[in-house]
Amino acid sequence: MDIRIKGTQESSAPERRRLTPSKTSLVQRPGLYSFALPSIHSKQVARSFLFFDVTLMVVLRGRLQVDDVASVGDAGFPKELVCVAEGVCADVLKEPAETEGAFRSIFLAISSDVLIDFFRMYPDFAGGGVPLRTCRKHPLDKALLETFRHCIRGLSQGNSSSEAELRHRLMGLLLGLATRGIVFQRPDGERCAERVRLVVQSDIASRWTAKSVGERLAMSEATLRRKLAAEGLQFKSLLSEVRMHHAMALVQTTQWSIQRISEACGYDSTARFSARFRSRFGRAPSTMR
Repeated sequence: MDIRIKGTQESSAPERRRLTPSKTSLVQRPGLYSFALPSIHSKQVARSFLFFDVTLMVVLRGRLQVDDVASVGDAGFPKELVCVAEGVCADVLKEPAETEGAFRSIFLAISSDVLIDFFRMYPDFAGGGVPLRTCRKHPLDKALLETFRHCIRGLSQGNSSSEAELRHRLMGLLLGLATRGIVFQRPDGERCAERVRLVVQSDIASRWTAKSVGERLAMSEATLRRKLAAEGLQFKSLLSEVRMHHAMALVQTTQWSIQRISEACGYDSTARFSARFRSRFGRAPSTMR
């Protein structure tokens, strides 16, 4: 899928170059990033949506609102970057453009491991200024747009690029934001919930239990539950939230059947999956496209 940065002519200006993701509209590399190209045709509101990672979004068509921060896409022309801090829980509205009947955007979530490496490499940004703790939008000037374009061209290729190259592109984007005053909080890499999430995301279709995840993390089931409780979480609710995140991404970026999506998210029963999705997002998965 090609996403063009539209201009008045097809000629040479940098802002008219293509953002060229691959044909795959969802790419996930646990421990690095998640990249998606959501495309929906009806107005949607996801209440209390939890952003696990630092997230960057660009609206191409339609309107996006994260709590009280709104961004509008103009016929595929990216004008601004919506930046969301790790751990933000917000109401997210996506509304198709009236003239084109679709909402389209670019979604990039950057893993906490990359943020930790960024602050290790650029320690001056770790203690300078106030880190972003909520949501903010920032204009896409020419240089930042070029950096963003370079980044997503590599990320959209997924496994065809090395981890080192992908990490380098993400670092460049974070540096571009930091030099413009958008610095994120340094993650706590020791949080048990983060470690659990990464294990689950490594094979989200597996039938994970607290015992099997604990074995992967070299701790007993009791220790795992105790550590999560100390962070105010339960294993069952965290597992469900991770699966629902993945489900929403698949619903909005693929044409897979609901049965196939439910299986990809670790559910044996499509009916149980649909009920859980409706309970979490207020609508059946088939109506969220």
